[in-house]
Amino acid sequence: HTKHCKDYIPARNDFWEASISVTNLHYAAFARCPDEYLNNAHRGLLVVDECHELEPTLLSLHHVKVLRKDALVLKIDFNQKDVPQLFTDYVNAVGRGAEADARLAALMPGDIIQRERVKSTARKLAGLGQRDAENPWHIDRDSDRNVISCRPLFARKMAGRILGMADRVLFMSGTPGNADRFFRNLGIEPGADTAVVEI
Repeated sequence: HTKHCKDYIPARNDFWEASISVTNLHYAAFARCPDEYLNNAHRGLLVVDECHELEPTLLSLHHVKVLRKDALVLKIDFNQKDVPQLFTDYVNAVGRGAEADARLAALMPGDIIQRERVKSTARKLAGLGQRDAENPWHIDRDSDRNVISCRPLFARKMAGRILGMADRVLFMSGTPGNADRFFRNLGIEPGADTAVVEI
């Protein structure tokens, strides 16, 4: 990171400034483009290789865990039987923005690691937006009963950022599977502007 890697900022700027860039899915899903490169950030073409791994990787990137100790510090009843409600309470408690950050700092003044963990979870949740009927989550209490595991069932909301990076997207794979299912799971409506070519 910037505090430990002197090459991070120049490499990041080179990525956004270049007309052709290569990155991994993690960076594409989460990285924020600095304001001075916003005009160059949108590309004409995005190529996603090994695209059969796109949906499962996006889902794994947004797997959220709520720890008992974090919930308790946020004044949330971790033992309530309604586990989806526990997750909703957590989402509402962490919030987003400067006010939420100040509230978390007041609740966890001495534990920087805990505060950063909760803030990281909040950033993930904010990036996805709230759950809704079309984008349900699987929410479960782990067997040790000290962790709530939460993950979206579909990658539609997560794929939006990736698909929005370019005017056109080329998905490539040696083992692509069913194209209709692939499109549906990423929230792409097959139509005149989509095509599938098999060789």
